This record gives sequence, structure tokens and C-alpha cells, in this order.
Amino acid sequence: MKKESDKKVVNPPQAIKTSFVISGERKDHKEKMSVLRKKVGQRLKESQNTNALLTTFNEIDMGHIIDVRKQFQEEFSKKHNIKLGFMGFFLKASA
Repeated sequence: MKKESDKKVVNPPQAIKTSFVISGERKDHKEKMSVLRKKVGQRLKESQNTNALLTTFNEIDMGHIIDVRKQFQEEFSKKHNIKLGFMGFFLKASA
């Protein structure tokens, strides 16, 4: 049996004090954008602006379209060898 005096006492480490010194200056400089970078920026912005229009399809009631797809899915698949999707309905609705 061990005696209590044989136990080692472990003290938790002291908190390390650190100080952050921020030195130096931030230097800003302006450069003209390259043609490629300008075009990429324009396309990204254009994509961002038009993308919101595509998400409005999620706000419609799809119940009737799903019923029609179920009704004609098998016949359409046999005739055209492809499944009946949603794109045709979206095109018809937007035209």
C-alpha cells in the first residue's frame, strides 16, 4: 500500500501571458483591373442578378404537375425511351 506522502503533486501550469503588438502600416494601392478580371466580375454579377429569377419556380404548387407526370410517365417512357421531367412544364409555364 502506498502512503499519502508517496503521491506526486502536480500543479497546473501558469497562464502564459502574451501581448500582441501590431506594428507597421497598411499600404493601399490601386491598380487597373485586367480585361479578363473585369469580364469575370461582370459575368458573376450578371449570374447573381438572374439567379433569383430561377428560384421562383420553387414557390408554385407542384401537385397537379406531379399528378400528370405519374399518369403519363409509363406511356411517355415507352414511347420516347426517356423519363418525363419537369423542364417541359416549366417551359410551357414561362412561355
